[in-house]
Amino acid sequence: MALGGETYGEAYFASTYRDYLRQNPARKLLYYRSVVTQHMPPNAQIRILDIGCGMGGFLECLRASDPERRRLTLTGVDVSEYAIGACTTRLPNETFKVTSSDQIADLDDQFEVVTAFDVLEHLPNPEGTAAAISDRLTDDGTLTLVVPVYDGPLGPIVRLLDKDHSHVQLRSRDWWLDWTSAHFTVTGWEGIFRMLTPWHQYVHIPTKMLRRVAPAILITARKG
Repeated sequence: MALGGETYGEAYFASTYRDYLRQNPARKLLYYRSVVTQHMPPNAQIRILDIGCGMGGFLECLRASDPERRRLTLTGVDVSEYAIGACTTRLPNETFKVTSSDQIADLDDQFEVVTAFDVLEHLPNPEGTAAAISDRLTDDGTLTLVVPVYDGPLGPIVRLLDKDHSHVQLRSRDWWLDWTSAHFTVTGWEGIFRMLTPWHQYVHIPTKMLRRVAPAILITARKG
C-alpha cells in the first residue's frame, strides 16, 4: 500500500510493485477482513478508514461482505493520486481522498475501525501518525495494522529483499509493539510469512506460534 505525491505515482507501482495484484490475492484480503471483522465493535453501523488504501483491494473485499451497504461505510485515503484514481474507478460508490498521514486528523468523520496495511513503515513521524489515528477513532474504535519487521533471524533477508526505498521505519517487532502500546491498547498480534516466489506465486501464512521470527507482523488494538 502506499503513502507520497509524485513519489507514489504510476512509475512507483510499475517499478517497485509491478506484481502488486499478485501480492494482494483474495485469500490475503479475506484474512485481513476476518481479523478486522472479529475485532470491530458490535455497533449497528461501522465506519472504516483504510489508511494507505493503495488500489482499494481491501475495501473491495470488505464491501463484498456488505453489498447492500447496510452496515459498513468505507473511506480510503492515500497520498498517491494515481492509486486513488484507480480506487475511484474500481469502487465508484465509496469515498476516497488524496490525503497524507499528517492530514488524517483533518477528516470530518470519526471511525469505528482504522486499518493500516503496509503503510506505517513509509511514514516519517510515527508519533504524529499515532495521534492522528487516535483522534479519528471513536472511543470504542479499533486499529489493525501490518508492518514488515527487520529483526530476528530473518531480519537480514528482509533487508536484502526490501527494494522499497520509501521505507523509512526499518523497525523491530518489539518497537512496533511498544509504539502501539504507547498510544492504544494491544489486543493481539501474530506473525506473517509472505513472499512472491520466482514462479509468481504469493505465499501468505499467518502464524502465532512463529510470530517471533516471521518477517511481518499484524497487530490489533483498541483506543484507550
